[in-house]
Amino acid sequence: MYVCQKPKIMRIAIITAAPNSYSVKSLLRAIRERDHLPEIIDPEDLYIYISDKKQGFDRIYQKELKIQKNEINAIIPRIGSNLEFGAVTVEHFNKNLGIFSTASASGLLCAQNKMKNQMRLSQAKIRVPKMAFANRPQDFKFLVDLVGGIPCVAKLQTGSQGAGVFLIESELAASATLTAFSKIGVNLILQELIETEKPKYDIRAYVVGDEIAAQYKRFALDKDFRSNYSLSHQGEITGLSTEEKEMIISAARATGLAVCGVDLIRKNDEAKTPYILEVNGNASLKGIETVTKIDVAGKIIEYVERNYKKKSPEGIPGAKSSVTGQEKANSVQNSITDTYSYNIIADQNT
Repeated sequence: MYVCQKPKIMRIAIITAAPNSYSVKSLLRAIRERDHLPEIIDPEDLYIYISDKKQGFDRIYQKELKIQKNEINAIIPRIGSNLEFGAVTVEHFNKNLGIFSTASASGLLCAQNKMKNQMRLSQAKIRVPKMAFANRPQDFKFLVDLVGGIPCVAKLQTGSQGAGVFLIESELAASATLTAFSKIGVNLILQELIETEKPKYDIRAYVVGDEIAAQYKRFALDKDFRSNYSLSHQGEITGLSTEEKEMIISAARATGLAVCGVDLIRKNDEAKTPYILEVNGNASLKGIETVTKIDVAGKIIEYVERNYKKKSPEGIPGAKSSVTGQEKANSVQNSITDTYSYNIIADQNT
């Protein structure tokens, strides 16, 4: 007979410069509802110290106050701006101080760089739209033809909520856009335009560990090809095929993120062929929780409860190799076994 075991009270720090955002407030609520202690830490308030001792003794300070390792059980990175510095703080917490993180620094940086993200997905044998990447391009027609011709999509390497994404609908627009970015030395991505059924949409899925916590359709505004809840505020619940579920989980693993948003699009063909558009390391909870009514923040905290003791080097139990694209890393089975054991005990409590 299994004995009721309530998870210990934990101190969970959210690393963010946006404490008033919907996502952070939702996570704070979920932490408190489970009787844990939340803390907000602005990454720009942190000072990282590297010791000269071989045994370690590295430290981290919030302003001039030292943060003790045993004061924090886990961190949840919610870093939008200045990710380069923020990722360093995440790595220091996770690898140098041994504190569990729901995301690795390398995974966050990979997700922010749209081209690197697509390269990792391709390495893992995941279907993505055709893409071309160039610095100061001159052969405009050649690049456009590589991705399937006009119309196509132009993207900056970084950007969120639809920013830095442009639709190129004519050769003149292609020449003007690519010339402008070439002159200012901006690296540019060209991507095949995948046409969906109308109204235009994509699917945002939220991955938590080895599961898809929730998913929904995000619709584009009229005369806009970008499907984003922050732009249109329109969405609806949708299902996923077995292939789509496998693609989404594989995309999260390939990027190196245990908690993330994955965007999928279905081509308007007979097979409704799915493609992964990108993985988002700082995906908003607002749209997906509002539309699906699923407590995704709560699922994230439950994931932390199950895994925080593992303190894995990347903070991602069960993460898939992003280089080789192997079906599972050796740690996956351990993660599944531990999760299963935890759920047996938890089920006895209900």
